[in-house]
Amino acid sequence: MKAHSMGHEIANHTHDHDEALLNGVSQDKWYEEMKTCHDWIVNNMGIPAEDIWGFRTPFLCQTATSFAAMDQIKFLYDCSITHEPKDYDRIFIWPYTLDNGVGPGGSGNFGNHPGMWEIPVYNAALDPSGYPHMCGMDFSIWPRMLTKNDMVNVLKWSLDMRPGTGKNRAPMTVGMHPDLYSPSNDEQLVTSWPVKLEDRKQSIVEFIDYALTKQFVRFVSAKQLIQWMRKPVGLDETGNSHKNNKATTAQKFSVKRIHGNKLQLFIPHSGMYTIAISMVNGRRIFSKQLSAIHAGAFILSLPESRVSSGILIVSCKGKNCLTKSKIFL
Repeated sequence: MKAHSMGHEIANHTHDHDEALLNGVSQDKWYEEMKTCHDWIVNNMGIPAEDIWGFRTPFLCQTATSFAAMDQIKFLYDCSITHEPKDYDRIFIWPYTLDNGVGPGGSGNFGNHPGMWEIPVYNAALDPSGYPHMCGMDFSIWPRMLTKNDMVNVLKWSLDMRPGTGKNRAPMTVGMHPDLYSPSNDEQLVTSWPVKLEDRKQSIVEFIDYALTKQFVRFVSAKQLIQWMRKPVGLDETGNSHKNNKATTAQKFSVKRIHGNKLQLFIPHSGMYTIAISMVNGRRIFSKQLSAIHAGAFILSLPESRVSSGILIVSCKGKNCLTKSKIFL
C-alpha cells in the first residue's frame, strides 16, 4: 500500500507462482490464479480494483490459455513476451496492441487479442555492440555476472542502444525481482551467485544515476507508458497539438471506451479535475479526482461492479473544462 501511495503501479503475477503453470494448464486454472491474486491485492493491500491494469506470467511461460484468461479478466496489458532487436541495426519494437498477434521480434504465437497491449520483455545487451544479448530479466542476467560493474555495464549498454542508432528510442524495460535484493532471501541458488546482495543493490543505484544523466530518460510505470503511447508528446512538446492553444482546448474534453471497463479521457489542460459518471436517469455511479500534470490522454478504469450496458454520461469539471460526453457500453 505504501508503494501504491507513492505512485508505484501494482499489477498481477498470479497467486501461487506455481511451477505447474509451466506445463500448459487450462484457461480455468490461469483464471483462478489471476483472480485469486487480484482479490488478494484488493482485499489485503487495499489497492482499488480499478488500479490493477496488467499482468506478467510466472517464468514468462505465456500460452494461448493464459492470454484467454487475461481477456476474461479484462487486463489492459501483458508484459510477458520476450523480444529481440531487429537484425543487426539494434532496433526494438515499441509497445503495441495484440490486435494482430505477437509483433516482430517477439517469441511465440498466442492468437489475436484486440485492445490488449504488449509491453515487451526486451533482451539485454551483453556487449556495447548490442550482441550477444539475452532475456532482459535480472534473474536471467545475474548468474552470468561476475562483478557489480558487469551488471551496471549490461544495463548501460542496453539503454545506450536506444538512441545509439538514431532511428528510434523504444522504451527499455528490465524485469526485476525485489527478493533478489532482500537480505531475507536465503535461497541457495541466489546466495551462490558471484555478486552478493549489497553489490546487487548498488548496481541498480549506479545504473539509475547513470540513466538520469541522459536528457531523454524518464522512469515511468507501465500504466504511464501506455497512456503516453496513446497520445505521444516529445520532450520538446512536439506532437502536442494543444500547446498554447487555450482558445480551442477548452472544448476538447473527450471520452471513449477502449477495452472492457476502461475509458480513455482527453484532458485539455493540466490541473485538478472531477470526473463523474452518471446513468441517463441522473444517478451518479462513479466519481474520481484526477490530477493531470499535462494535457493529454488518460486511462480511467471503472469498477466492474458499477459497469452496465447502455448509455453513460461522463462529465469533467475543472480548469477550462466543464462539459459532458455520452459513451455507449
